[in-house]
Amino acid sequence: MTKETDETISDRIARILADRIISGAIRPGARLRQDHVAAEFG
Repeated sequence: MTKETDETISDRIARILADRIISGAIRPGARLRQDHVAAEFG
């Protein structure tokens, strides 16, 4: 198995959000709304 297949959905979402914060796509300290995250990731 690869790392991708071992990764849970919550781990994947956390990684994507962390990458966005690190890259500046999401500002540090910005509020992440659960309903917006759920709408994007299903």
